[in-house]
Amino acid sequence: MVIMSAIITTSIPVIQVVWDASKFYLFWTTTHFLTVNLYQHFCAEWSIWGYISSSINSQMPHCKGLKWVTDISVKTLDSYWALMLACVVGKMTGVFGGVNAIPGKI
Repeated sequence: MVIMSAIITTSIPVIQVVWDASKFYLFWTTTHFLTVNLYQHFCAEWSIWGYISSSINSQMPHCKGLKWVTDISVKTLDSYWALMLACVVGKMTGVFGGVNAIPGKI
């Protein structure tokens, strides 16, 4: 029972960090998905008229804004995995108090 309690006490903070990092990932993935599809719909229509007007539409403020958000989401998702690893390692260091060796065995 003591071992189970220790495992639960140790794993809850790690699960919380993973969940927090997952919310970050879900936000940026959803943002990326929406902006890419909105850009395609409003700025780069798949038709002859879309082909003709895309060079003009791409300079419109709403298209520039959608492109900017898409670029930011790509850059953010590129560095997501490094952030996730840093969060988990930082939390694990905090959970174990920075101790990674058995005292007297160094």
